[in-house]
Amino acid sequence: CIILPFRIDHVLPQRNTMTDRLPQNVLSLIENLTNCTVPVDGYVASKHEHCYTRGKVQLHDPNIVVKGENSGVWVADDTAAHLSIEIKGNNCAVVIGPNCRIRRTSLGLTGDNCIIVIGAGTTSEQMTAMAFPSGQSITFGDDCMISSSVVVRTSDGHSVFDRATKALVNDNASVTIGAHV
Repeated sequence: CIILPFRIDHVLPQRNTMTDRLPQNVLSLIENLTNCTVPVDGYVASKHEHCYTRGKVQLHDPNIVVKGENSGVWVADDTAAHLSIEIKGNNCAVVIGPNCRIRRTSLGLTGDNCIIVIGAGTTSEQMTAMAFPSGQSITFGDDCMISSSVVVRTSDGHSVFDRATKALVNDNASVTIGAHV
């Protein structure tokens, strides 16, 4: 009789390291926001994978795809949302504050440490927001009103150089939208 070694790591599926706690990079960003109110604790896992809620939240047929470790979506109290979210990166987060009404909104995060934060009381009719490449963020302050066909991006997806100096003229940059905009 020959006994072969048995390795349990070949049998069990990979576990996502995500918990109901926000990643540290997100906590650091939120800590420095002066125009945006979002709770940082009290979230619990929802019935939607990679999604954590706090209080009464209505997610209408969300499409949430997460490819990366320690990434997810956090939605706070008394928010109703119809969302499509795609995250491709590690330590990425979408955080939506309390009392938001979000309709037909598509959010994309591509690269590690990308963050989108939507402040308390914000409404959106139809928006696309994309944070990329790594390390970029988009923040909306409290009580913003976002109309139809709005697109917010941290990069236009290709480089543009000054012909004479060869200097990059369209560098990537995080976007911050103040409160009551």
